[in-house]
Amino acid sequence: MPLSADMETAAAAHVCYVNRIPFLSVRTVTDTAEHKVMENFDKNCETDSEISAEIVLGILEEWLGDSAPDNAR
Repeated sequence: MPLSADMETAAAAHVCYVNRIPFLSVRTVTDTAEHKVMENFDKNCETDSEISAEIVLGILEEWLGDSAPDNAR
């Protein structure tokens, strides 16, 4: 059973797929159904943004290897 659904990214991925454009998405969940949206968003946004940035930089470092930008290392 999925823990979340992301229809917006699925739509973008489909357009890229149809047009044979490489696509990668990294998304972070900042709230849950059990909690008030704004309360959790404010609490988790900074932490989740840092985690997403670390993931993206790690992907770029793996993908680009030695040619990765200095701030991706």
